[in-house]
Amino acid sequence: MVATGRCVKNASAPTSQSSCGYGTSCRAVVAARRIGFGLVACIALIGCGKQSPPAPVGGTGSTGTTGGTASQTGTPPATSGTVGTPATPTTPVKGAPVSQADVDELAKKLMTALGNDDPTAATQLFDWDGLIDMAAASAANDPGIPAERIAELVSEFRKSVISSRQKSGGAFGQWRQLVRSGAIPKIVWATAAGGVEPSILIRIMHTNSGVSYLEMFVGRASDSRICVSDILAWENGERTSSAFRRAFNTLIASPQGLGANAKLKDVSNDYAIIGKMAALSGARRFAEVLQLSKSLSPGFQNDRVVLVLRMTAASNAENIGELQAAVAAVRKNFPNDTTFDLALLDPHLTLEQYDLAVGCLERLEKRASQDGYIKTLSGNILYAAKRYDESRKKLLEAIEMEPDLVAPYQALMSVALAQNDFKELRRMLEVQTEKFGTEWADLTKVPEYADFVKSDEYREWKAGSTKSE
Repeated sequence: MVATGRCVKNASAPTSQSSCGYGTSCRAVVAARRIGFGLVACIALIGCGKQSPPAPVGGTGSTGTTGGTASQTGTPPATSGTVGTPATPTTPVKGAPVSQADVDELAKKLMTALGNDDPTAATQLFDWDGLIDMAAASAANDPGIPAERIAELVSEFRKSVISSRQKSGGAFGQWRQLVRSGAIPKIVWATAAGGVEPSILIRIMHTNSGVSYLEMFVGRASDSRICVSDILAWENGERTSSAFRRAFNTLIASPQGLGANAKLKDVSNDYAIIGKMAALSGARRFAEVLQLSKSLSPGFQNDRVVLVLRMTAASNAENIGELQAAVAAVRKNFPNDTTFDLALLDPHLTLEQYDLAVGCLERLEKRASQDGYIKTLSGNILYAAKRYDESRKKLLEAIEMEPDLVAPYQALMSVALAQNDFKELRRMLEVQTEKFGTEWADLTKVPEYADFVKSDEYREWKAGSTKSE
């Protein structure tokens, strides 16, 4: 998940909620945890903090499946299906090529599954066997590992994965939990066209001011079913097949697997450290994550997941030196890997590396050309760089693309305030009240709005809002 701006709770701004359906209105501005651009909009809201829990999400057509129709709203560029490659290439499965109709139908099923509490049904939409086979392929082909033992471990791994997916749905089950808690899923694209790997891109707007982009690749399972063959999480740039490979390698390197094998001894230690780092990160013990990363062997220091964990920990711990080192390691070891672009946004902004952040967003916009939220991210980064005219243009493009997305309206408030464009600021206040039911704090008690409060536009807005009450 990518952070979408931190809400500053003002003493004069008690909590409430917007009726826009996106949870707290503070998802106005996307950006780094530590760079507060857009905060002037956020603290004006009576809605920056607590909120009533949203209603449960049902199936297709409910409020939780905004954008649930699997129409092709955007076509990924030629690089979309080639980045973040799996551990080993997928073995072609016999059967007709995946058609647009196949992708559309699977997209509808995924959106329904996101809203329903049926992990068994959701499990059928994924080719878990194929993912397990990819994960085990490299070990199975290693002549130094007994084939019989590898076969036994693959069987154990398969039973464990299928059992846990049927009970909880795995990562997809976690996404369903988010949706039932009020997160908003939307299909950005669903396509089999363009000569790339067929895929479905789902954006999930979280209620805790975050966003996830999940690119689900579509293929045929060994039984010819159309299903999700792999998943690329844009926030860490790793495919599920690679994560499965990591999990399988952890198994074979464990004492229960082949831990006694001298070849695997050091690897086993590194996998254990990475597991501890992930657990500590989840517990928000970020300083310990950074300390533990130093004990990894040189071969694992620049592992993709390790670098993402380091950047996250350094940013949260406000350790600028460590953050600079982690970002430099990403740039050095993955110089042309666009799958790091989303993960790098927060670090680049924290380090005030605006040009690099803009470059990340330019590539993301090419990948998701019809996504208004990516454009909002671009607008906020340009705002942070004080390129206000460019920011405003980008945010207006986002509104034109997705008029029901609250984030760009909120961000435009910050741009208007920075430029002392009080007429535009008043317009944004009125639009959000009318369109989203947004409630506002007493702006006379918010220092950032002091000049606006002195203006004729404020008095006219206040008179109009009082009259409408």
